[in-house]
Amino acid sequence: MPSSHEGFSQMIAACRPIAHLIDVHSSIAREQDSNARLIAAAPDLLAALQELVLAPNKIRPEKYWDAARLAISKATNN
Repeated sequence: MPSSHEGFSQMIAACRPIAHLIDVHSSIAREQDSNARLIAAAPDLLAALQELVLAPNKIRPEKYWDAARLAISKATNN
């Protein structure tokens, strides 16, 4: 016959977790890092979009250019 300690250990081992802890600070730090990289790249992204949209005689699927023009408009506040 198992001791009460062994029975308790078996009962605990059979339990499923009811919650998982998340590292909120780590998650926020990753998001802030992603935002910082995007902000740092924004001028280059804008310049590339402007060059692409303004380039003459390029083959351009129009559905993508509307989105590019909208992004430039938002970035330049025009």
